Amino acid sequence: MTQRSIPGTLPALDHARGLLHLADGSTGQARTALEAAETDWSRLGRIWEGSFARIDLARCHLRANRRDQAILLARRAETDAARLGSPVLQAAAEDVLAAATRRGSGLGSEPWAPLTAREFEVARLVTEGLTNPEVASELGLSPKTVSAHLEHIMGKLGVGRRAEVAAWVASTGVLHSRPHGEDREE
Repeated sequence: MTQRSIPGTLPALDHARGLLHLADGSTGQARTALEAAETDWSRLGRIWEGSFARIDLARCHLRANRRDQAILLARRAETDAARLGSPVLQAAAEDVLAAATRRGSGLGSEPWAPLTAREFEVARLVTEGLTNPEVASELGLSPKTVSAHLEHIMGKLGVGRRAEVAAWVASTGVLHSRPHGEDREE
């Protein structure tokens, strides 16, 4: 696909990949693709496109509960919007900043906070009694990655056992829901 590309448009592919990964709840992959898009748009001097990639990257950081990084990126986009005189960019940056403020104050937070969407999905499957290899198979991850997620989950929740993770998931009231558009027909 890149062999037949229009010069100066390749960052759009990374941007699109990042948005697809974000919609799928894969914030790590989304972040990598969106960072590449932002860097490449900036390198090409495409400030407007780079600012939108930055806003989407800020949304990705919010989704991963990296509020401070999201705010930093949204403020940079807000500065670009003012310089460009773009009300569309300004509004998008303000939306991210408002969401970061709500999330930081505990208002409007996702029910699975402080976990990321992916961590919640792992915790939900653990709650259903799946082993790490079974969770890995279900989510298309390696068992080692699932173990790392579980370690992060336990650390964030301040618990030491899978049963405590399950109890926390049950307490959220969203045991059978999937984060952010991850509802898929099986």
